[in-house]
Amino acid sequence: AAPFVQPKPAQAKFLSMDEFSGILKTAGVPVSGALQQVQGGDPASYRAYSWKTDSLYGSVEMRQAPSADSFDTVIGQYLGRAKSRCSGEFAAVPSSVKASGVSESKSYEIACVNQGTSSSASVLFTYGNGVAMTVAHEGRAEAMDMAMDARDRVAGKIR
Repeated sequence: AAPFVQPKPAQAKFLSMDEFSGILKTAGVPVSGALQQVQGGDPASYRAYSWKTDSLYGSVEMRQAPSADSFDTVIGQYLGRAKSRCSGEFAAVPSSVKASGVSESKSYEIACVNQGTSSSASVLFTYGNGVAMTVAHEGRAEAMDMAMDARDRVAGKIR
């Protein structure tokens, strides 16, 4: 009898920097300069890029996720990290924006209000093809409308 061989999980298909840059361009998100690769994690299971617009800081994190069950875990971890960085009042409110080209998507508006400063982020979470992706646009609270617009534009172009 042949020995049982445990199947390897499928290799995650991450978007390249050029592919994600193309999504931002097609979505009409005005990137200043080029995307930057963010170091951290095993490249076989994690990839991240960042960019800037005139008034926002953008980022995308892609993590290998074996099933949709891990999607909520990724969301919870992100929101937990955001809350831990806030030394004032923190709020994370679900939004109704969905991405159409993926198995699952959720979005949130996040705010951190301190005495002297306040910041906000509009975040899109997607899951498809074994990858949990987090796309965030962050800035000062006054730029929340621009962050939401960028998030909505990207949500319409994710496939």
